[in-house]
Amino acid sequence: MPPIDREHVETTGAVPVSRLTPAGCDRPDGSMPCNSRRHGGGAASPTDDRGGVNRRRWMQLMGASMALAAAGGCRWEAQDILPFAKRPDGRTPGMFKQYSTAMPRGDSVVGLEVTCVDGRPIKVEGNPRHPMSLGASDAYAQAAILQLYDPDRSESVKLRSGDKIERSDWKAFDETCKSLFRRFGETGGEGFRVLAEPDSSPTLTALRTRLLEALPKAKWFEYEPLGDDNFRAGSVFAFGRPLRTQLMLDRARVIVCLDADLLNDHPASLRYARDFAARRDPDGPWMNRLYAIESGVSLTGAAA
Repeated sequence: MPPIDREHVETTGAVPVSRLTPAGCDRPDGSMPCNSRRHGGGAASPTDDRGGVNRRRWMQLMGASMALAAAGGCRWEAQDILPFAKRPDGRTPGMFKQYSTAMPRGDSVVGLEVTCVDGRPIKVEGNPRHPMSLGASDAYAQAAILQLYDPDRSESVKLRSGDKIERSDWKAFDETCKSLFRRFGETGGEGFRVLAEPDSSPTLTALRTRLLEALPKAKWFEYEPLGDDNFRAGSVFAFGRPLRTQLMLDRARVIVCLDADLLNDHPASLRYARDFAARRDPDGPWMNRLYAIESGVSLTGAAA
């Protein structure tokens, strides 16, 4: 703004009206020849002729500075990321992925679908394409997921020395196994015995086959406190060889259970429960009947 002419103000008592011009662009004759003159609302220059910063540029710089200061002042919670040993191609981290698997149940299996996030299972459901589950799951399958995150599960290898059980590690376990296999390998496995629980896992079956091929004189025994040895003995008596019976409850009109909980404790209880319920339709051609003779209360007895 040009200075006020004090002599003119004192004689006339009027204040001249001045026109605002960009700093450094006013001349005594009132012309504005500098490049910062605005024409028709055009954009102003980022800086004026004296190297200063206009308001728009100042707001941009301050906004960027505040954004950087806010981002630098954030405190994120420390998290440990456990990556895959080999990440599958085309996989996005953090996405849900379903896997089909099977859970051993005695000498049978239950087909399941497990939902995983970055390789960690979080949910178990039945596999609708598996003939033994048909999309259903029971309490044992739901509780199996908790075993993976149980804080009381074994975290190290235990070594029994006489009557004492001491904590060991996997390195010592590997060294012990190597020495045992080296010693029994010289005799073909003579005196080497393995005690395991019944398991229908193909992986365990392959390991057992390889072990017995390497040590032909070794013996593999399976034991289960509450097993189905009587079923196998009965099939040998009736058919001449050990067999596993598969009931077709959806075709039975009358079902009699003699102290047998087919709908809960049986390895094929999920399939049996589905087949039994399929013939309980009052609008169907016929309904089945269930009789249970038992010494204790069971789910099958309650259904009867």
